[in-house]
Amino acid sequence: MPNFQVPGATLFYETNGSGPALLLIPGASGTGNVFKKTANKLAPDFTAITYDRRGFSKSYLTGKQDYANRLDQDADDAAALLKHVAKGKPSFVFATSSGAVVGRTLLLRHPDSIETIMLHEPPLCKALPDGIREPYSEKTKNAYDVYREKGAIAAMEGFIDVNFTPREAKIMRLGAQAHVDPFGVGNQLYWFEFELLVYPFAELRIEEMKKYADKIIFATSEEASDLPAGMVPQILAEKLGKKAIVLPGAHLGYLTEPEDFAQAITTYME
Repeated sequence: MPNFQVPGATLFYETNGSGPALLLIPGASGTGNVFKKTANKLAPDFTAITYDRRGFSKSYLTGKQDYANRLDQDADDAAALLKHVAKGKPSFVFATSSGAVVGRTLLLRHPDSIETIMLHEPPLCKALPDGIREPYSEKTKNAYDVYREKGAIAAMEGFIDVNFTPREAKIMRLGAQAHVDPFGVGNQLYWFEFELLVYPFAELRIEEMKKYADKIIFATSEEASDLPAGMVPQILAEKLGKKAIVLPGAHLGYLTEPEDFAQAITTYME
């Protein structure tokens, strides 16, 4: 399986299919495994690239880390991987959840590397309206406090309830037990320590995004458009004079409806 060296880390990645490069950036799980079924369905039309983000699963750290600028480093990793696989050609990107915060930063830092980027339900607290922003931000911060006091599994309970539909909550609770993924425990701890209090609270950077509005597709979900993360792409799209598209399923549609999800990505990326 391919590994790619970046400053301070070795990234594990896989490719599937042929055609133009399409990088899939995972959310809080950090692992490209979540996209396996969807990547298979995308393969006839794209070279689907899945990878483990720095510090997650098989992408291991090799040197000193600049955690104060971790979001920028995550974006730079994605840009380096795209340059490596796509040979410098502008590429397609699908980014979900906190991975969509990475994707947005990738666009702002490396716009020439992107043809089109689909930002699926980034949990950007600062985009939410009054009355929703404050309680959502507090619940996100509280999840970290519970994690420090009682551990990751207990902390995931409150986080799951506010971010997922009942159907997806069952999937998340299974994953939180960390029995289905040998890297699950490490991934949870890494996410709680270095991501939960950073990525959801990133600045919106609306004026910067406006420069690249023609490259952005904002995506919400059919079943969770009224949950906080599902609201964010609708709000951001409106600020940029655009309209968010609606993808099948909910926040984890790439897991629960991979065929329909891949077809929707293909349709909108063409």
